[in-house]
Amino acid sequence: MADSHVSQVFLNERFVFIQSTSTEGKVSYNYTWILNRGDRTYTRAFKVLKHNTSKIFIDLNEELTFLLIINTQSMTNYAFDQATLVIKLDEN
Repeated sequence: MADSHVSQVFLNERFVFIQSTSTEGKVSYNYTWILNRGDRTYTRAFKVLKHNTSKIFIDLNEELTFLLIINTQSMTNYAFDQATLVIKLDEN
C-alpha cells in the first residue's frame, strides 16, 4: 500500500514480527504481522493484529515467544508457542 512503513521488526526461531503503519487519505492502518520464518508475504501471515492507534510499544520475549503490546488504550500479552487447547485422550 502507498505511504506504508515498517516501524519495528522482531524475530525468533519460529516467527517474524513486523509492526507497520500505512496511510490512505485521512485513514491510518496500524498492524502487527506475525509470519512463520519461511513465509515472506502478508497473505501467508500466521496472525495479524490490528491496532486503533499508531502510538504503540511492542516488545518480544524471544525465548518464550510472548508479545507485549502497549498502546494508549490497553496493555495486551500474546503467547504464540503455547497451545490454546489441549485434549488428552483416555487410554482405556
